[in-house]
Amino acid sequence: MQEFNPKIIAWSGQYENLEGESHERHVVFEFASYAEVKRFYESPGYQAARSIRAGAATGTFVLVEGPSFDTK
Repeated sequence: MQEFNPKIIAWSGQYENLEGESHERHVVFEFASYAEVKRFYESPGYQAARSIRAGAATGTFVLVEGPSFDTK
C-alpha cells in the first residue's frame, strides 16, 4: 500500500454496529483521489493479497468519494 500513500483515518477502535452487516475489525483509509484508490484496488499487488485473503477471511471493501474541499 505504501506506493499509494493512503492515510489511516480509523483502525479497529471502539465501534457500535447500529445497522447492517457487522464486522470484527474496521480500517478506514483516505486516498488522494477516487481514481487513486481505484488504481490501488486494481493493482497487481492488491489483487495478489486479495487472492491470499480470500481463502482465510471475509471482508467488505467500499469506495466512498468524499466532498471536495478545493477552494479555487
